[in-house]
Amino acid sequence: MTQDPLASPAPEPSRAPTPTRDAEPTYVESRGAESLGAESPGDNQSNAEPLGDLHPIDALLRRPQQTIAKLADADSPRTLVTLVSLGLAGLATYGLVIGSFSGGVQWWAAPAKVLAAAGLCGAICFPSLYVFVTLAGARVRAREVLGVVAVMLALVAIFLASFAPIAWVFTQSSTLVTFVGALHVVVWIACAVASRRVLNAALKQWRARPTGLTSAWILILIITSLQMTTTLRPIVGSAPELLDGERKFFLAHWAESFASDARTGSSGDANSEY
Repeated sequence: MTQDPLASPAPEPSRAPTPTRDAEPTYVESRGAESLGAESPGDNQSNAEPLGDLHPIDALLRRPQQTIAKLADADSPRTLVTLVSLGLAGLATYGLVIGSFSGGVQWWAAPAKVLAAAGLCGAICFPSLYVFVTLAGARVRAREVLGVVAVMLALVAIFLASFAPIAWVFTQSSTLVTFVGALHVVVWIACAVASRRVLNAALKQWRARPTGLTSAWILILIITSLQMTTTLRPIVGSAPELLDGERKFFLAHWAESFASDARTGSSGDANSEY
């Protein structure tokens, strides 16, 4: 059978394009770029910087969870000593600012009372924190919870030391004990609330769930510290005796101090304190 010369030739069957070797490196390179872009430079920097290379203050401010994790290591005594030293230095610094208002014996009495108040509050509130975090699902030893209390007090001390220059300006420019005392109360409460991030980091480290009890513990710590400063009064101002042995609730004491300053307008109230 002869083929018609005028007929169009039959189309050739289509073939799938043969993959070239040059396309594969492009795909690999694009995936590499995506993987590099998935991690920010800040993350690389934080991961590349070990905790041991940070100053203890920087580590406590920036990465409290890793500071808490070190409390369970073999190096925990050294970590605790460092935290306690930071706490003592910060509290003593702020105590000197408080003592500068009246001078005299308050130069050493105010720092000593601030240190005593912080230490006693930590010891008094520690058992309740241990119970609260246990109810929240944390499986920890009492020593680790005590270490968290030390970390929180150290962070409060760092915050207080950072506010010391501001508090000093107002302390030296006022003659009213109630105003200066109220200023120190506000600073203390703000620092105590800010230390809650340590407790949150501890709960995360212990794989415990935050509850209302753990949140209420900060309030318990603040109220206990305010009552402790009233027990150790006078801290701001001066008095004939180093300690006033009269039992008094801190709100009642504040009300009496404000009433006394309203009548006299002077800073001579013996029982006024922050």
